[in-house]
Amino acid sequence: SNPHLITGLATNTSYTLSAQCDSATPSCFPPVTLTTGELHPMPYCEQFDSYGSGNGNYPTGWTHLTATGDDYLYTTSGNNWSLYFRSYYYNQNTLTAVLPDLDIDSLRHASIELRYRFEGNSCPSYIGIQTDPNDTTTFTPLQQLQTTLNTWHTDRISLADYTGDGRFLAIRMQGNNTYYKHLYIDYIYVQD
Repeated sequence: SNPHLITGLATNTSYTLSAQCDSATPSCFPPVTLTTGELHPMPYCEQFDSYGSGNGNYPTGWTHLTATGDDYLYTTSGNNWSLYFRSYYYNQNTLTAVLPDLDIDSLRHASIELRYRFEGNSCPSYIGIQTDPNDTTTFTPLQQLQTTLNTWHTDRISLADYTGDGRFLAIRMQGNNTYYKHLYIDYIYVQD
């Protein structure tokens, strides 16, 4: 194994890669086509205002990882146009919203600000980082959100102490054995 890092590629662009093994053999491996992801410029701000309201409406570029059944994760016009997490009945399922890939060299220089509130009952919820936006087992919590009900909170989180290699910020709500749990994220702002 001899990996090589390719730099200078444009975002959201397809490339065809091939390898030349020696001057006599033009290509010893079949060409591979790949498409780069879309990096969002910094600072990044999402206010959840422009996606409509209801199930199926979700911020562009975000990944949502939810359980099935009566649990939901979508944008809503209630509570100042928010990203809405709902864990219903006594479900103990995890709902995770992963931010898009951000154009920063390292999250260690970033800070996050988010405004949120709980209604009904609260449950453990976190801002964290994932190494893979599609795999909740890679989630590392950075800070637990305040759980006071029916109150808007604004948290500012520095990532200066983060030592991992994750690059995808995520918000996670862990359901617990209580009825009617709602988390609203009014906005999230990330700057390096």
